[in-house]
Amino acid sequence: MRFDVDHLIAAPLEDVATALGEPGFYDQFADSLADRGADAPKIAAPELLERTQQGDHVVVKVRSAFVGDLPAAVTKVVEPDKLTWITTLTVRAADRATDLVLVPEHYAGMLDCSGLYRFSADGAGTKEVIGGDLSVHVPIVGKSIERAIFGGIEQYLAAEAAALAAWAGPPS
Repeated sequence: MRFDVDHLIAAPLEDVATALGEPGFYDQFADSLADRGADAPKIAAPELLERTQQGDHVVVKVRSAFVGDLPAAVTKVVEPDKLTWITTLTVRAADRATDLVLVPEHYAGMLDCSGLYRFSADGAGTKEVIGGDLSVHVPIVGKSIERAIFGGIEQYLAAEAAALAAWAGPPS
């Protein structure tokens, strides 16, 4: 499935465009998700695994897990506690963009997800547009799994946008 999500973030463009490459952002994001309790997204806070500088790009790897409920038909095919993945984010601050690639830790070959964050000025704040593709390669229930995972991704990205605003601070 193709997805497109956008948010307006009340923070300066340059700060938002680099935040996903900053280790402190992930600590603050995890804290903000913990504070939301039952209102938190179906995807757990990311665990920062690695951050490397590659020229003018920052590459960040984070582990995430799906923590929502799945239909009974889906749980016959996958174990919910094994729905974990590593997301590689390549932050290209000069381009005001971040590439993302998601690789499952279990069920290799059953899921593909990649996308692109684009950031642009919007008044005093920042417009974030995230586009990507999510495919689950499981006969019969694949589309149900895609919808469940995307629901979690959409909630997660909204929470991430709020965390980006908190991290980057109000526009000056």
